Amino acid sequence: MRLIILGFTLLIATNSADVFGQSILAAVPNPFDISTELRIYDLSEDTVSLKVYDLTGAVVADFFSDLVLSGTLNVTFNADTLPNGVYLVRLNKNGESHGISIFKNQTATSIQDVKGHQSEISIFPNPTVDVLTISTDINFSEVLLFSNAGKLVLKSDRGSRQLNLQNLERGNYLLHLLTDDRTYIKKVIKL
Repeated sequence: MRLIILGFTLLIATNSADVFGQSILAAVPNPFDISTELRIYDLSEDTVSLKVYDLTGAVVADFFSDLVLSGTLNVTFNADTLPNGVYLVRLNKNGESHGISIFKNQTATSIQDVKGHQSEISIFPNPTVDVLTISTDINFSEVLLFSNAGKLVLKSDRGSRQLNLQNLERGNYLLHLLTDDRTYIKKVIKL
């Protein structure tokens, strides 16, 4: 799948083979809380540039431009001073653009549930095929569902206690319940 954003092509992985088998750019972990490691694979005396953009198109990190590099490169992206949200990583390799989206959520702990009031939040059935029910006494303002790539795939308003996941692809997702002062995260498996 290709998506044109901010004048470059953003490649969105649709399965694990795209991420692990063919991509030359990855972020681990993703989503992340403060920092993530950007990994560039299979360089062979290539001229590369690496930048990170916010969704307005502003450059928030410029790691290097037009360097000749070989091998595998690991770069730490520290987003401690940046707000939570989606960021676009752009790698230019020999004039060809490659991109991934990354998601910063300072309350997230990678793909593990956030500790605290998790026992007060129940989601079922999980794994699910179509409808996911949220059971909690916590007053949340919004429900967001993100793919493992950090892409927002579903957004629901205040008070929604059931989510229709029927049109989503099989896979693992992160469910975010947002309150005024906190985000609760649960893992969801779509069959």
